[in-house]
Formats: sequence, C-alpha cells, structure tokens
Amino acid sequence: MDLKGLFRDSLVSTNAQTTDRPVVRLAINVRAFDSMPGSAVALSVSWSILTPGQDKVLNGRSVVLQRVEGDDYDALVDAQSRALAAVSGDMADAIMSAIKKKPPSASGRIFEASIDAK
Repeated sequence: MDLKGLFRDSLVSTNAQTTDRPVVRLAINVRAFDSMPGSAVALSVSWSILTPGQDKVLNGRSVVLQRVEGDDYDALVDAQSRALAAVSGDMADAIMSAIKKKPPSASGRIFEASIDAK
C-alpha cells in the first residue's frame, strides 16, 4: 500500500501545488534497500515531516526486515512491497499523530520519531 492510500479523506499529490488545504511536506532518505532472493529484504529509511500549522519538524526513522516467502522474483518483489508499505504506515502514523498532537503508536520494529524546532 502506498502512503497516498492511507489518507483517503485528504488531498494527496506528488507535485508541489498551491491550495487552500493544509499541506504536509515530506523529505525521505532511503539509507539502504537490500534484497536477498530466497531470504529477506532489509529497508532503512529516515524521513522528516512538516505538518500544517506546526512550527516543528517531525523526524523519524524506520528499519524494516521482511522475509522472502519463496525463491522466485515474485516473492522478492512481494517482500519489497511489504517493506515499503510498512515505512508508509510509519509515516502515516507519525503524520496523523502530529496533527492530533499525540505520540505515534509502536510498530514492533525499529521506528523512532522526534520533534525538532523548524
């Protein structure tokens, strides 16, 4: 699932645009995306989020390990997709938590979020 799909009620765009709706800005840095066919996929991503009306930046990091359930490329791509979906979920959780002003939920894997002054 992509990040856009996690925000059904919101206007989500990959292009910069001017609207009268609140804007969430993301900066994403993929630090590592390793794939081992028949074994596992490892994804490490750091990200920063600026939410509407906030004077602080939410910085986060997600590290995901997904098992590859087979020896073919379809299984590898499936594990890669699950890893990306997990990171999207972490970012969506952090965005919604920042908007609602409550701490993000724990995901059971390495997921950190901190707030810095803008």
